[in-house]
Amino acid sequence: MESAAIAEVRKSAEESFASGLYCAESVVLAIAKAEGIASNLLPKIATAFCSGMARSCGICGALTGAMMGVSLVLGRSTPNEFVQPAYTATQCLIQTFEKEFGSRDFSETAADDESERMFPAG
Repeated sequence: MESAAIAEVRKSAEESFASGLYCAESVVLAIAKAEGIASNLLPKIATAFCSGMARSCGICGALTGAMMGVSLVLGRSTPNEFVQPAYTATQCLIQTFEKEFGSRDFSETAADDESERMFPAG
């Protein structure tokens, strides 16, 4: 994806997040929109991946949403297709994410204000 397209996806994801969707939902939806993919499964397929894997302090939802987006674009539809394009792009994505945020884990990447919104009282 070109850097201008990445910037647009990021902006779209940030807007979705600001509107009330969570991290993984926002990111996978933004990637799908950028690729012209529409489905009633989006963003709901990503909900359990939000907040560090359903508030379990696992991998950051923004990263898992991006990984789902990679699969939307490069994933397989049949067993005869190659996995390597998706695997290579995902490995690059993880390395880039870790370089920018220092970790892939939600508990180490979430800012205090985001944590409060993602873990509301009640």
